[in-house]
Amino acid sequence: GFLGAAIRTLRGIPPYVWVINGHTEEITVVISKYRPHRFLSGGGLSVSSTGVGLDISTTTFNVPATTKVLASKLEDPERSIAAFPLWTRKDGFGVITIFTGSDKVLYIENDQVPIGARVYFTNRPDLRIVEY
Repeated sequence: GFLGAAIRTLRGIPPYVWVINGHTEEITVVISKYRPHRFLSGGGLSVSSTGVGLDISTTTFNVPATTKVLASKLEDPERSIAAFPLWTRKDGFGVITIFTGSDKVLYIENDQVPIGARVYFTNRPDLRIVEY
């Protein structure tokens, strides 16, 4: 929450996740926030002879995900690394999904990655994650 975000800010942890493709094929990486945002969209107070009521309305929306295609490290080492913004330090992590090849076969779905981490994909079911 708020306290965790403050601690991450004081420690200088950037609100990014870096992904490094160590696979022989290109990959498509999608990183998003773990849960949607909610904000207060309305409210009111109703009074009757039997009591008082408080009405609060919220609206929920999803933060856009970041999608990038990373080349294989063998083909183009510079295009095999990318930074993905998470827009907030509040949750402390994001969610990563990886598709492999030009036909975009789902390989890893909805794994949690800590904010500020470097994520290495090597065509194995588990990512190698190096925290900030």
